[in-house]
Amino acid sequence: MKITVGIYNIETLKKVAPIVDAAILNIEDFSCVYDRLDIDSSIEICKKNNVEPIISINKIVLEDELINVKEFIQKYKDYTFIISDLGVAQICKELGIINNIIFDSPTMLCNSLDLELYSNYGFKAVSLSNEITLKDVIDSYNESKANIFYQVFGRKLMFYSKRRLVDLYKEFRNLSFENKDLTIKEEKRIYEIPIIQTKNGTFCYRQYLISQLDRIIDLNFLSYAYFESLRLDDETLFKVIGTYKKVIDKKITVEEGLKEISSLSIDIEEGFNYDDSVPTKEEVIQ
Repeated sequence: MKITVGIYNIETLKKVAPIVDAAILNIEDFSCVYDRLDIDSSIEICKKNNVEPIISINKIVLEDELINVKEFIQKYKDYTFIISDLGVAQICKELGIINNIIFDSPTMLCNSLDLELYSNYGFKAVSLSNEITLKDVIDSYNESKANIFYQVFGRKLMFYSKRRLVDLYKEFRNLSFENKDLTIKEEKRIYEIPIIQTKNGTFCYRQYLISQLDRIIDLNFLSYAYFESLRLDDETLFKVIGTYKKVIDKKITVEEGLKEISSLSIDIEEGFNYDDSVPTKEEVIQ
């Protein structure tokens, strides 16, 4: 199991590099969400700390962008990429580097047959959805024995649009404000949803952090255990990863680890860990 963290700026990378195994490098031209990150400097920091650099190409790629994507992949073809587009996967296959690719489609792969199908494409690892129960995650692995990339901590993406919806809203309402640390609240919800807009689109995340610490020992088959760092300060991220590592290495018990995480006073919920999502009918008022 490789402890893997999403990286958006060089400061976070420097902080966590000594305690992680892999780092997903999110950059402006090809990643959904990004901040301040120079790809070459980041790769050098990874190498110095024996961290696997994983370059993110996870935005929606349009036809006229394919040439630039191919040129970029050729330049960094000796490294691992994480992608979510089968068109990009085809480019990697033609370049002969499909075995350097993690295929991450956040909600699409939900069972063992999905894992087998995409693993047969030749990927280094494939993601499994966080919208299914942990029992289904474990059962899917036992049936497929696939190399799995799976999010074990952090905010979960719930919506992605190529459009810049915040800017459209400001234009419609004739408003002006900075696109930073924004949330939205739907009429029938009691909580606020984090929303991020970049030049590559608009992204909404669940209002809470997911955590799989209570079952991390059962998930020891994961090839990549992913920590999403969005809207989490570096100090808290460092402590969370440290706690996971101590539990994984059996230096502390799961119960002790849960107490450490609880002391950080961050909003954690179980999500779909133990309960399937079930559609319910709304009351019809005549």
